[in-house]
Amino acid sequence: MGTKKWSIKYSPDFKKEWRKLDPSIQKKVIDFFSGRINDIEDPKVFAKTLTGNLKSFWRYRVGNHRLICEFREKEKVIYLVRIAHRREVYE
Repeated sequence: MGTKKWSIKYSPDFKKEWRKLDPSIQKKVIDFFSGRINDIEDPKVFAKTLTGNLKSFWRYRVGNHRLICEFREKEKVIYLVRIAHRREVYE
């Protein structure tokens, strides 16, 4: 019996920011998750921990954009909190 795959859930802020993104950026993010994260045992391999006020969060880098997330280990959920250009995402 295989291990449960990680699923992805989205915060309302993430959904709002997602709708504002250029379709080419959206495609890069979709390709990133389907190519790297979809079938991996530990999705933290491609993520980096954040520091300071954001120390409970992780980030993925996709080009010049950053995806801020939480890993909910018990449910095996990647909870995407924000997506924005690297200049703006940590504000």
